[in-house]
Amino acid sequence: MVFCFVPRCNYKSSNERCSFYRFPSDVTQRRVWVRAVRRADRKPSVHSRICSCHFPAGGKNVPVLFLSTNDVPTGQILEDHSYSLRQDSADVPKNVPPPMDEEEEMATQFMADKDDEPSPADQTLTINSEEQPNSSTTKEELQSERRKRIQLEIELEHSIAEIQFLKNKLQGQTSYCHDRYSASQMSESVIRMETGLPDRDTFSAVCEYVARFEDSITYFAGWRPKEIILEDQIFMTLMKIRHNYTHLHLAELFHCSTRTVSNVLITFIEVFHKVLFKDIMSTVPSREKNQTCMPSSFLPFQNCRMILDCTDIKIAIPKQMDTQKETYSAYRGMHSFKVLIGVAPNAVITYCSKLYPGSVSDKEIVLHSGVLNHFKPGDLILADKGFLIHNILPEGVTVNIPPFLSHGQLTHSEAHATKLIAQNRIHVERANGRLKDFKILRFIPSHLRHFADKLVQVCCALVNLQSPLIKEVATE
Repeated sequence: MVFCFVPRCNYKSSNERCSFYRFPSDVTQRRVWVRAVRRADRKPSVHSRICSCHFPAGGKNVPVLFLSTNDVPTGQILEDHSYSLRQDSADVPKNVPPPMDEEEEMATQFMADKDDEPSPADQTLTINSEEQPNSSTTKEELQSERRKRIQLEIELEHSIAEIQFLKNKLQGQTSYCHDRYSASQMSESVIRMETGLPDRDTFSAVCEYVARFEDSITYFAGWRPKEIILEDQIFMTLMKIRHNYTHLHLAELFHCSTRTVSNVLITFIEVFHKVLFKDIMSTVPSREKNQTCMPSSFLPFQNCRMILDCTDIKIAIPKQMDTQKETYSAYRGMHSFKVLIGVAPNAVITYCSKLYPGSVSDKEIVLHSGVLNHFKPGDLILADKGFLIHNILPEGVTVNIPPFLSHGQLTHSEAHATKLIAQNRIHVERANGRLKDFKILRFIPSHLRHFADKLVQVCCALVNLQSPLIKEVATE
């Protein structure tokens, strides 16, 4: 059942005495109707209707029920709406709707004037002018001006509302879209996730250290990207190393071209290799220095200088057949490079060799890498069973590897020695695990093969900037 929205009108659809009209969808025309109805208790909804009794000239005009008694022409009788009045409106005279002021009356007529359709009010003015030919046209001009003013006010309100809507929409888009993916805008947790560094202070320390050589940096492409600050260039390179993002993805994040990304990445991999690996990891800590921060588990191996192990890095299959044969590892079942990693007793990476083909043995890598040049008489090396290097060690240097199974079962002393070595050698495996967390080392494509040595060594330097692997060392 539908009720008329006009106050004091009780028409409903069950009466079958009139039809009902929807409020117009046009914003301006809808406001004119709302002003004409003058209902303050609530606003019209999509289900609100106005009965046809309020539209003497048809539903395309403005509802004009509330006419002043002065506007009723002589001899014209208004339709009897006494049956539609509520019980609490007995004081309202019958046959005479409530009066409205002149401005609201003009508001009910401007849409009809706009469409060049005669409204009941226009007909009333025509009848009055015919019956009172001596009346001045000044009043008509004033009424026309008032109608125009009301129309302009409604249009102004609509424009203000539209401007506010666009302003709110623009503010929402600005808050949703960041101008640039910058390290200065990121929280510490995001810095940790994107770079692999433990906190913002460590990242800032790396930036400050690299900034000391900013003037001497020579970019790979020969030009310096001025639209990206140095801190964000470092941030971009660390993101590439940590997550191996594509150049297109980084270009979208930092609002630059892929050429700029390539220029920055190649340049700062070289910079990191120089300032973080060569300058910091060029020397191996002495045995005496290791003893100052040696965990208690190394008491049986107090002369330990380094724990050695090799790890494989998968690469793209080379095109040349002879290169395929060299890089294929039968043990791993893939084409790979091998790198020799040396870890101090406190689980800090102190040595990283260059890369070797996957088919090369551990012993050959130790022999050709030059790692033995760092050892002095009295030093001890912990290694896995594959490191059969007793005959190539410098004089006075020893290696401790787990005993081999010779009689089908380890003796009690051999089992105890194996347990002690494995308990302490596990730290190099944990360091290798952190190294593989840098996703750029999970697979080396062909176009990065000539950078692979430096990438691995830079990742080793970044592992050392992370939190200590051994809690006992961290508390010290």
